[in-house]
Amino acid sequence: MTNIYHPQFTYKKAYDSHDIHGVQEVRPWDLTEEIIKRMPKHGILVDVGCGPAKKIILLDSYIDKIIGLDINEEVLKNANNNIKSAKTKHITLMQGNYLALPFPDGTIDMVTFMLAPDDANEAYRILKPGGYAIIERTGERDKENIKKYFGRDSKGNLRGYRSGLPSGSISKICKKVYKKACFTEIQCINGFWKTWYNTNGLKTLLEETPLIKDYNNVHDKNIFNTIVKKLSTNNGIETTQHRILIIARK
Repeated sequence: MTNIYHPQFTYKKAYDSHDIHGVQEVRPWDLTEEIIKRMPKHGILVDVGCGPAKKIILLDSYIDKIIGLDINEEVLKNANNNIKSAKTKHITLMQGNYLALPFPDGTIDMVTFMLAPDDANEAYRILKPGGYAIIERTGERDKENIKKYFGRDSKGNLRGYRSGLPSGSISKICKKVYKKACFTEIQCINGFWKTWYNTNGLKTLLEETPLIKDYNNVHDKNIFNTIVKKLSTNNGIETTQHRILIIARK
């Protein structure tokens, strides 16, 4: 995989905060619904890079067996606390790497990668015939109105994550990767929705995610203040998120 396809960052507790997610419009798709309508009731779902397990907790009432997989022990402890608090009945957690999924060939009905690194060949290997891989990726136009204020670094490279990529680049890569892995049906759906941040949420977003290369609160203070001034609305600091939903069938 290329860096264009996989962001180079690790999960942090700050990702769970309400502020970092902002206030969002209704998304063009409901991930829970997209999963449920393709998932057999008595099947097995594996969510790779499950993080705090909040997304799979929503699926607990619909699927008989859900496995949350993550490589980070601390993340799994947090996820375990969350599933206990939610009193789930169908979720188990495992430690594992997306490059070597700890499941036998052809035993899983669905595998999901929600803003987590994926390997199409491993996904294909563990899926049953007719099984699905569902992936969500950050698109190249994500938060573009914020990224443009940061311009280029000292080497002349754009500081905004994926800035400068032609529209449709990530979708093309996704289709190519999953086609090469022998998936027969591949959909790439681009979605855009507005999101509003308060100043603390925007600050956390810039500090804790790869949105802006080498972001620094001191060196970038003037840029930050300009963004707050220019993009503030009655609802907060406004931007547009761009996500790509990939649905691939074995």
